[in-house]
Amino acid sequence: MTQVYSGGSVTYSQGWVTIFLTTPFEYSGIGNLVVAYNSQRGEYFSERKFTHTSTADSRMLMHYDNVNAVSGYNCTYSGTTYNQIPNTRFVILGEGEEYCFPAIGLAAQNILSDEATLTWNISDASSTTFGLDYKLSSEEEWTTASTSITDTFYTLTALTSLSNYDFRVYAICSEENSGYSSGTFLTPPTENDCLPIPSTETFDDSENMTTWITMSNSPNNWYIGTAENSSTDDDIYNLTFDWKCMGYVEGTDLYGGLAVLLQNQSDPMPTNTFSNQDNVVALLYGENAWTNAQIELPQVSGEKRLLFLAFGYFSDAEATAPAAIDNISITASTSACPAPQNVNVTDITDNSAEISWSGTATSYEVRLNGGNA
Repeated sequence: MTQVYSGGSVTYSQGWVTIFLTTPFEYSGIGNLVVAYNSQRGEYFSERKFTHTSTADSRMLMHYDNVNAVSGYNCTYSGTTYNQIPNTRFVILGEGEEYCFPAIGLAAQNILSDEATLTWNISDASSTTFGLDYKLSSEEEWTTASTSITDTFYTLTALTSLSNYDFRVYAICSEENSGYSSGTFLTPPTENDCLPIPSTETFDDSENMTTWITMSNSPNNWYIGTAENSSTDDDIYNLTFDWKCMGYVEGTDLYGGLAVLLQNQSDPMPTNTFSNQDNVVALLYGENAWTNAQIELPQVSGEKRLLFLAFGYFSDAEATAPAAIDNISITASTSACPAPQNVNVTDITDNSAEISWSGTATSYEVRLNGGNA
């Protein structure tokens, strides 16, 4: 193996760390390029300190030693292999060429129903001017907001409420502009966008879905179509819908399934966890045939957001997470005896437990199933 570069110290930080190879080398086209990161942290820990990307096979080996100094060039070590690779990019320039460094760390902030402020970071001081394009996610054609932005933020105005938007930022350079750095955001609804009660959606017409939108930007997404399914009964329960989802269960732990959430309109969208368990009104799994769900929603007021999220916490669970929903119906409750809400069990001992709940009824019946009851 031939060493072609040995760099100085690198400071761990957010975003990309740029290292220029000042001594050119020619790649023969044979063999692999091995990149060794030598942290020399002086600690007996094996945690990975780089942002990684998952790979189909083993692409990374980690070796640590708290006695002898580890050489970044000596690649004869044994260690732990990972199906991941540190996020490393290489830019190959011809003689006399300059590289136009892109924007990094894109984010959408202060999102209102008709405007949003987009921010980004500079990956290299040579990039001083930026361009910004945006569009509705449902459309193909981009709109150029500006090509002369000298700040690292820009506010888009005159947006449409309750809409998904795509945006892309690029550095403006003399010879050739940088590549695109992209992001998405969702504008919140106005009062006119809120659904009146009663409300029913059959998901039979993809061209007439003005009150429902999909949030996923991954290859997995909701699809619109007709289905043979259960009937709904909206005379008793506030929320009814048809669903099917197998999910993934190990023992008593649920790792994949269909979650139904009811949250305040002002709350952030959940990303990789359900931060507020009180928002979860149903966790569904174990059904590969259409099943009708009837749920009495808790007593609520103000503007709310109803979410259906298919989730999987790791690869095996993700494979079982696909779900289907249909015939969502929300009606005012006509039940003369509403069910109790926010049931909680505390102070559990070998022979006793404290059960509490909230509700408007004057008396309740408590039944216990299991044990010696």
